[in-house]
Amino acid sequence: MNDDFKKIVEFRLGHIREQIEDCFDIIEEGKELFDDKRYIRKGSKDCLETIGEAVNAISKAYKKKEGIKEEGLFLPDYLSGLDVEWDKIKGLRNFGSHEYYKVDYDMFWNLMDNRIPELESELDKVCSSSGELIIDVFYKKPKMKQGSSPIKRFCGSLNTKGKKPCKNPVGCSIKGH
Repeated sequence: MNDDFKKIVEFRLGHIREQIEDCFDIIEEGKELFDDKRYIRKGSKDCLETIGEAVNAISKAYKKKEGIKEEGLFLPDYLSGLDVEWDKIKGLRNFGSHEYYKVDYDMFWNLMDNRIPELESELDKVCSSSGELIIDVFYKKPKMKQGSSPIKRFCGSLNTKGKKPCKNPVGCSIKGH
């Protein structure tokens, strides 16, 4: 069962990672093009909705695995422990799908420009760019020395272009990090 759940989580995290990259591509095109082209605005909506749907799918699989009958969003500790407002991500998906006529695309732009880099930085703590978990959370963990961590951490500062968070490990050689 753990292997099946792990596959589901990695599959959905891979979808989230793909959508994050698509958000970065939209931002890179610029706000003027975003405002001018409806298909680009709708693409941003799709990206954010897909991220929310992937979060919801992980929650459903986790609830099934753990036998949780309650309503609401439930995620494994290694995801719920990240500094991410998962419930708001899921809520945005529901809002975009069901209240589509109320969508404020400037809000979507701001989310992609400001919050998506934060989401990527948090996900860097637990999975690769393809969604593969980089921590072993499904099997018995070996005892760790005090102060050590199995989680690969990144500095998370913006790179020199100011677009995406730095991918260098903490203590990276970039001046000011």
